[in-house]
Amino acid sequence: MVEAVEQLVPDVRVVAVHDARFNKWLIAEPATDVEIVVRSAGPNRYAVVFAGYARATIEVGVGYPTPPQVWTHDAATERPPTLGAAEMYAERLMFHGPQFQGVTRVHALGDMHVRGVVTAPVPPGALLDNALQLIGNWLITTQPFRTVALPVGLGHVRFFGPPPPAGRAFECVARVRSIDDGQLVADTQLSFRGRVWAQIEGAIDRRFDSHPQARVAERFPERHPMSLLQPEGWTMAFDCWTDLVTRGMAARGILGGAAYADYERQPAKTRKQWMLGRIAAKDAVRARLWEDGHTDIYPIELTVGNDADGRPWVRGRPGRGLGDCDVSLAHCAEIGVAIARRRAPGATTGGPGVGIDVAEVTDHPESTFSFALTDAEATLLASLAGGDAAARRLWFTRFWAAKEAVGKAEGTGLDGRPRRFRVREAADAVLTVEVDGRTYRVGHRDVANPADLPPRRYVVAWTWGPDPDPAAPPGVSRP
Repeated sequence: MVEAVEQLVPDVRVVAVHDARFNKWLIAEPATDVEIVVRSAGPNRYAVVFAGYARATIEVGVGYPTPPQVWTHDAATERPPTLGAAEMYAERLMFHGPQFQGVTRVHALGDMHVRGVVTAPVPPGALLDNALQLIGNWLITTQPFRTVALPVGLGHVRFFGPPPPAGRAFECVARVRSIDDGQLVADTQLSFRGRVWAQIEGAIDRRFDSHPQARVAERFPERHPMSLLQPEGWTMAFDCWTDLVTRGMAARGILGGAAYADYERQPAKTRKQWMLGRIAAKDAVRARLWEDGHTDIYPIELTVGNDADGRPWVRGRPGRGLGDCDVSLAHCAEIGVAIARRRAPGATTGGPGVGIDVAEVTDHPESTFSFALTDAEATLLASLAGGDAAARRLWFTRFWAAKEAVGKAEGTGLDGRPRRFRVREAADAVLTVEVDGRTYRVGHRDVANPADLPPRRYVVAWTWGPDPDPAAPPGVSRP
């Protein structure tokens, strides 16, 4: 926005930015064409709208104003930092990559301020961002919760000199004006050799929580799954985002650019479930690859798609040598599940494969039972439930999830004919399902939402494919 005004009004200097507001993320790579509109807003002021992403008022002048005094603090009000600059980036408590890591030292912390050194990076504008990163260091080390902060606005940024060269080290002081559960407001001053270069007034950071399950995966996504890896070899991912902003950030980092566009195109009602299924699928494949000795596999190095029949597939980034896996995924309410099996080199796709499904345990009308079950299955269900309505509801959900899992393994789905998939035997850990002369052993397990989500119970059912050996233990081995 500053550059747009400088191009429009040459031979002047930008001396301030007022009322900057940042509305949504702009993807930097791949490049995006955006419209920047500049309008006069009074003497020496220009209102700039950066497409739908940001806006600000830019003030110009023939020379820079006289700088204010450098802020000082009584050392008695300070304490040593608990998180150094290098550690802050090494532990990825800040998500910034190497070109944007400009906090080079943290001097001291106060109850409502922090001092340190920021060094001007090469990318334009990154120096001001680094001043805000120092505020992030204070937030992380002094607050017990809601330590994820994203800038949404700047009241005023005043410049008292020209943009500095990359590599110049500035003393930086950040003073916190106010903080509550929703936001942090701070002022920041950057000085060089005892002279203030810039001062930020009213920097507004919106505060967010990071879910304990997601925290390590957000910081080190190449080594840790967002899903919970299950001992039987499948994965489950729960909704762990408290707002649309953090969920959108996770979607970009996990799905990648093209898949994020697919995510945005999903109906709002099912977007979350769609994402959970893909998170679980990527983690199921990564679990197999980690078992094979691969390391540092980022979720965005894997692409999830569907073949012409709708069966999902996951492919690795070309050149990584990650191999292919047969995959199945499912989602329901606040959970996504997936299963993956290594595909032998040269093996053809199609034919029976792996299958998984998740279904919520809930009430159904009697018409659903008669639609889904044969007479023999209805008799088996009655013998298992023993007249207990809750047990009948649970066992029916197990039957249904098992049929769905086998339908996915077949590559056909139920195709509107659930009675074609016949449950022949049932036990606490496994169901036997027959279809078209093939027998599947289907493992099943009851799971529930974590305590911080709506109270729901689910049945997860999975199969590794048609049963080649009826004597083998069911639902446990991972080919």
